[in-house]
Amino acid sequence: MRALLLVVATAAAASGCSPGGGGAAVVRWRLIDARTGAPAPGCEVYDEARRELLVRVDQIRLEVADAASGAPVACASCLFACAPLEGTTTFELPTGNYRFALAALRCGALVGDAPPPVVRSVQRGEITNLSAIGVTIPTCARTPAACPDADAGRFACADGGP
Repeated sequence: MRALLLVVATAAAASGCSPGGGGAAVVRWRLIDARTGAPAPGCEVYDEARRELLVRVDQIRLEVADAASGAPVACASCLFACAPLEGTTTFELPTGNYRFALAALRCGALVGDAPPPVVRSVQRGEITNLSAIGVTIPTCARTPAACPDADAGRFACADGGP
């Protein structure tokens, strides 16, 4: 019975059959500590000398926009837990060309700077690879250890940046 299920699943995948009727996107990310230029080992940036947690990232949002018009594209599966540093959407993205960008979030607030969007083509039944994207955590960024009850908005640096 297991062999039969495996054959059916393999045939469905090979035929481009997928739930949702659109394409999907997979993305990997790394947080980059702007103080050192080095990647953080996970979803937290520490000041090792002071043994202090500076930034914790809860979620990564994949922002999708039409490549020609820049109009945002709705994507219900584009919010990922930061760990395990990778996310894949469901097959909900319509066929077309899109700009993809990342936003690092803590308590729902933006905490990092992503590079300019990458443009990729999405095809029905296929997974579009966005490769690895570095999200820079500014030197002045700080986040709370626990999320406040109210919406945090945006954790701003003194200079007005994220």
